[in-house]
Amino acid sequence: MRYLLLLFLFLPQFLFADRIFFKIAVDDSHYSTFEFSEIENINKNLHFIFSRYQDLIFDINNAKKEFYNIRKKPDIKFNGKSVNVYELFSVLKDRFSQTLWLSENFVVRKEVYDLKGKLMYAYGHAADVPDKHNFEFSDETNVSRSDYSELTYKGFDVKYIKRLKNGAVHILYDDGVNTFSVFITVPAVMKEQVKRIILGNYVYSVNYDNATYTVVGTIPYNEMDNVIKFINNKKLDIKGGN
Repeated sequence: MRYLLLLFLFLPQFLFADRIFFKIAVDDSHYSTFEFSEIENINKNLHFIFSRYQDLIFDINNAKKEFYNIRKKPDIKFNGKSVNVYELFSVLKDRFSQTLWLSENFVVRKEVYDLKGKLMYAYGHAADVPDKHNFEFSDETNVSRSDYSELTYKGFDVKYIKRLKNGAVHILYDDGVNTFSVFITVPAVMKEQVKRIILGNYVYSVNYDNATYTVVGTIPYNEMDNVIKFINNKKLDIKGGN
């Protein structure tokens, strides 16, 4: 999908210097696995993708308990340091599960699974526990605006709405754990419905009321369709402008 790579522009960024592993479902049946020591020395395209998939920090308090069952597993030792391990499961079966290894809120490892238990992607530090000296923090922040509140969907807040250069509208949703993007193009450009896995994300595209809606993220297909209907019923002004 031509919109998929746009998703990577809006995920957290960081730089790391220790050994990193990354496994990702490239489609419905294949995985790619990588391990490298310094992100600066890898292929530029891989640098672009990896640096935007990673979460640098995660506060377990950001997981909304009305939407996630949180199971804390016994702490483990990782290279001599204590690491907290949490499993997050969807209460309503409407978003993906995650397993997080955290050291003082720094993400040591992260695994994301769909509702069938299929690994979508996983990454982590293979050599040492990260600390603040391993990273350069981005100054970029995404702040949810109060006037987006009417578009809040089942605990997912709108982080921003942008019009892209091709005229499509991009809405980014985040519930503190999972994220998804909705792209809306008018007039409709799709000839048939699309459901597939691409680079660790579900991708669902369908036409409604002469508009093409494409959802990319870590929620199931049926929920993507529900989101599209929810937004379509809002009758947003998406025909033009900036």
